[in-house]
Amino acid sequence: KRGRRVELGLHPDALDQPNKYAELFAEQARWFRRLTGQNTRTVRNHGFLNDGYWGHEASWKKHGVIGSSNLPGLDGRIINGSLLPARLLLNDELTDHWSILTAIGDGIVFIHGWDDVQSAQCVLDLAGRIKVSGVPGVMVLNLHPENIEKTRGMHEAVRKIVQDGFIPWTMSECFDWFGAH
Repeated sequence: KRGRRVELGLHPDALDQPNKYAELFAEQARWFRRLTGQNTRTVRNHGFLNDGYWGHEASWKKHGVIGSSNLPGLDGRIINGSLLPARLLLNDELTDHWSILTAIGDGIVFIHGWDDVQSAQCVLDLAGRIKVSGVPGVMVLNLHPENIEKTRGMHEAVRKIVQDGFIPWTMSECFDWFGAH
């Protein structure tokens, strides 16, 4: 990661035992710390593994997680009505935890059977909608390194929109910027 803008975040796995999320998350957070020498600042949850933010936030707070992209998007639809991060409101209290929609995941290639052209177009279309709307937006893309051979078109589309003026951020950079402004 030296010299590169890379976010090492945690993608908790409790799919087989969602009732043990807190215990499994704690174990995985310890593993992450041993591996990287730092606490995880961000998480990406499986959307269907969801005790809601209300259930998971306590585990995240205990381990220093400042933000998450827990809301699952797939193909550029804006399911929560916003492409901007927001702080969580729990028990009538505004927390320090930031949340943002994952707008596009590389799962679209496998779920829809899309090729590089179709998956790249999904990224380009969302970027185009943001530009045309004039409303600021942050595109969170969930791209797994192990899927690069099947998602090369999406990666090339991301490079293109950055060349066209979109600012590349890690999730922490995004949350830090919004927290400061």
